[in-house]
Amino acid sequence: MKGLPAAALGSRPPHRREAPGRIAKAPLGERLQDAKTVTRIRLLIDLSGTVGSEAWDRLPHFGEVLGGWFSPEEGSSGPCQHDQESPHLPGEWCGAVIEVENHLLAEYAVAHYLVLPRVLDAFVDERGA
Repeated sequence: MKGLPAAALGSRPPHRREAPGRIAKAPLGERLQDAKTVTRIRLLIDLSGTVGSEAWDRLPHFGEVLGGWFSPEEGSSGPCQHDQESPHLPGEWCGAVIEVENHLLAEYAVAHYLVLPRVLDAFVDERGA
């Protein structure tokens, strides 16, 4: 059986950033209009030695991400003990959330993130979206 031609698979443009710490959702025409839920992945990201949201901004994201965000509201090592222009201290981390279409993609995404040096932990949020 022959595979589908590459043109039939379509391509999705790279995700754009809405604002620091957020991954933009795919354009409206590419979203799953009838999906009632998404599966969320929680990440703990090592910030040490980076400035601001640099660790998140440079993270190579899983290709099937629908959206995501990075915020101390998702968990952190606590308030920074340095000024904003200085690098984060060893041991500083921040939580993030990534959204994907379903649980199977979430498992692949977790495997993707767990091998990245800045990711301390990654797991599927079983509480749902």
